[in-house]
Amino acid sequence: MEKFKKASTEDTNYTSGAIRDGRVGKGAPNWMPQSALFLVSRIYENGNLSRGIRNWEKGMPIEDYLASAQRHISKYLAGFRDEPHIPMAIWNLLNALQTSIWVKLGLRPKELNTLPDHLTGREMGEIDPLCPQEIEWLTFWGIEFKKPESETLPAAIHKVEDIEDL
Repeated sequence: MEKFKKASTEDTNYTSGAIRDGRVGKGAPNWMPQSALFLVSRIYENGNLSRGIRNWEKGMPIEDYLASAQRHISKYLAGFRDEPHIPMAIWNLLNALQTSIWVKLGLRPKELNTLPDHLTGREMGEIDPLCPQEIEWLTFWGIEFKKPESETLPAAIHKVEDIEDL
């Protein structure tokens, strides 16, 4: 069970006298577009009804999700309105992200990381599926990642400010 972790040192004081810890760093799902989330949730619902409950959680290669998302975005941009292409693309992107987290945590096989590395020439799947900021955010949220035995990427590729010119 995850331990409670106070996300902010600044408390929120309510006019009623109530006090609670601050909200910074906890995420803001209440600020997300609810109608859009509903449309994406219909993709999950349809998949559960046709493919089996939570079928996607069994594991699919990250690259397959991304390729499908690209196809749906391309079809939407080309003017196709035969399917809910944007919700389908988002479904694929969310699952790619969640699978990346699970692979990084060791909860899914590393073979699901089929991401190519065009920057350093490493073999497919050797690139970290998450960026340092994603790892930092998840760590702040209370998820613990194992430390790598050795650094495999050049430091310049790890830092966002070093690749701003790309």
